[in-house]
Amino acid sequence: MDVVKNYIISLLCPLFYVLNFVDMLLKKTISVVDFIAAAE
Repeated sequence: MDVVKNYIISLLCPLFYVLNFVDMLLKKTISVVDFIAAAE
């Protein structure tokens, strides 16, 4: 059972990493869009 748990955790860690990265990209994109919209 421990092996399965460790396996799942090892899969989840990169997933959280990717989600964090995507979240950061979205926030950057939104701020850039806001900046462009404000400049218009």
